[in-house]
Amino acid sequence: MKLKQLPKRGGVLLWEGSSLLDGEPIFVVATLKSANVKTGDMIQTWILPQHISPIKAVEEGKDVSICGDCPHRRIDGKRTCYVNVGHGPRAVWKKYTEGKYPKIKDLSQITEGRRVRLGAYGDPAAVPTWVWSQLRRHAAGWTGYTHQWRTCDQTLREACMASVDNEWEARIARRLGWRTFRCRSIDDPLLTGEIMCPASEEAGKKTTCEDCLLCAGNMSEKTNRIPDISIVVHGRGAVYFD
Repeated sequence: MKLKQLPKRGGVLLWEGSSLLDGEPIFVVATLKSANVKTGDMIQTWILPQHISPIKAVEEGKDVSICGDCPHRRIDGKRTCYVNVGHGPRAVWKKYTEGKYPKIKDLSQITEGRRVRLGAYGDPAAVPTWVWSQLRRHAAGWTGYTHQWRTCDQTLREACMASVDNEWEARIARRLGWRTFRCRSIDDPLLTGEIMCPASEEAGKKTTCEDCLLCAGNMSEKTNRIPDISIVVHGRGAVYFD
């Protein structure tokens, strides 16, 4: 399959298998175009359950296979996750069930010179780390986040930030060798070693994730300490954030 043919499909199937979080069948799709203003035109990857729509998965608590113990899942009717599953996740799941995503062996066809977002929806820790390693191999850069940083394959910190929600979690994650990405309320100050997300509204949207790429794991190849990142909670679930 030639590269010029791929955009007509809209995306490709990267992997299918058992979730590392609960053993249920899940899949990963990479979509090749994005109109997301904050991230820019990055390749977006979607981690979704195979046999239940993401909407029902949220409603029935079956999103654990792709989200694990993320505190932003729906709890007691409240969901602080910024992702509207009725939009992108639902559309991707529908196309997957219709068999509209081809599977390719040479991922450089889609990643050469492109930046990749690991987990536009779903936690990368649900998927074997080698999947992300292959996807990143020919990419020009990436971003990624996981709430499973305590229990996941610790090599994932080379690709992802530890998603944390308070100072205590940030300190623990740092001790484990992770860089952190912390959601906070607008009145919550930055921690030492933290900067505001440059692509955020509160930072004046100075750039996009595609151009920034600070959320690329622990950047172990760098000799200087790279700052951790923080963002004011946003999206439709922000009203429930404590």
